[in-house]
Amino acid sequence: MDTFFNNLNNISTSQNSHVRAIVAESLYNIAEKLNKDSVIDKLLPICLQMLRDENNLVRLVVIQELTKFDKILGPDILDSKISPTLWDMTQDKNWRVRLEIIKYLPKICDHLGQQFISKLQLELIYWLEDIVSEIRDNVNIIICEFIGK
Repeated sequence: MDTFFNNLNNISTSQNSHVRAIVAESLYNIAEKLNKDSVIDKLLPICLQMLRDENNLVRLVVIQELTKFDKILGPDILDSKISPTLWDMTQDKNWRVRLEIIKYLPKICDHLGQQFISKLQLELIYWLEDIVSEIRDNVNIIICEFIGK
């Protein structure tokens, strides 16, 4: 099993962003085949590393895949392991990265629950003052979605 994870780690850091995106697309399928401890100890570190990938598409795919992980790990583990990285990404200097995270927050909140939404409230107010209008517009949409729930 260690050989598998070593190989997965190697291809998840490939020079080719398309290869990394394909690896990202397979994360949940791999997680389904593993026990919970292996997912936490071996696969989540790779996921977290890929969340910091230089390519926006790779990060987006990882985020989409991670929203499925609550079925395997539960919201508490996802919140404790992944939330810190997501919070870091919401402060990224690249506005496109911030926007990608913001667009997927409602989906993430559905999986992580009220505890995550509570943490998010201050960030939403902060993003309403972002210099990029597209970010402010998307935050307004998210706020309306939360109010409608």
